[in-house]
Amino acid sequence: MCGPMRVPLVCLLLALAAAFLLGLATSPGASSAAAGGHVYTGRQGDTFLVPGAAVRCDASEEAGAPNLMCRHLPSARYSVVFFKDALFVYRNGKDNPVFSARGKP
Repeated sequence: MCGPMRVPLVCLLLALAAAFLLGLATSPGASSAAAGGHVYTGRQGDTFLVPGAAVRCDASEEAGAPNLMCRHLPSARYSVVFFKDALFVYRNGKDNPVFSARGKP
């Protein structure tokens, strides 16, 4: 089909078009991230691990207010603490947050 008399550019374009159509025919369809996911309800004392993100989150309580503290594994420089109406980012080993944000409950 692509003999020596044919222009090599035409052969290349045909090969690219065939590869594109083959890729379209064999590619998996788009899906939502939530389609196969789960929603978990945590209680005080529960721990959540997300190995793909290398994150560990602990559900706990501070001064009577429930919170969720998350950090990277195996070690992290910062921890993120989620409260009902606020978010704090702490440098591990320090008491004052390096970032905080308030939200609506």
